[in-house]
Amino acid sequence: MSEAQDFTGIAIGLYEPSPGLFSSLDVTLVGALSVRPVDLRSLEAVCDALAADRLDALVLDAGGREVAVRALVRDLREGRIGPDPFLPVLVLHESPAGDPAQAIRLAGADAVLDARDEPEAVADRLAALRAARRRFVVCGPYPVPEHRRIERPGQASEMVEVPNRLAGPVDATALDEAKAIWARLLDLGTPVGV
Repeated sequence: MSEAQDFTGIAIGLYEPSPGLFSSLDVTLVGALSVRPVDLRSLEAVCDALAADRLDALVLDAGGREVAVRALVRDLREGRIGPDPFLPVLVLHESPAGDPAQAIRLAGADAVLDARDEPEAVADRLAALRAARRRFVVCGPYPVPEHRRIERPGQASEMVEVPNRLAGPVDATALDEAKAIWARLLDLGTPVGV
């Protein structure tokens, strides 16, 4: 990361069961972003924090828990957990190009990062999401971040700008407007392949 960012007041939830990796990520986020992550030691604690609307972003380690993490991300995007289906979500995985990681990405993660990378990669990606959040695309019954690098011929590209909690507080009106646009796009029946 080139220069420190100030994420003061932004609640970044961190689910990292390994105490050593948690500590490393904690030190990095404090140093690079001036924020101490919310320590979420179980997926149940993650769900509780989401339901209570205590987080502005979420970082999850999927190592060995791919199915549970994928289900959690999908439930978030479908609006089953918490009030904000557009919450930024990063997932750490030891094989980010593999099928389990791809399934997590398709469930709605903003990014799947290599868990073996330096912790600075997480801080860099959070800073990048703060600066430029991906639009969400109509891809079925729930919103997912746009991951395509090029437009595919013959596919509609109905997308919606979503609130970015990393850039500052999101009021209920902005969130409701994004949800209303999303619902209208789903009613149009214009899913887009990813």
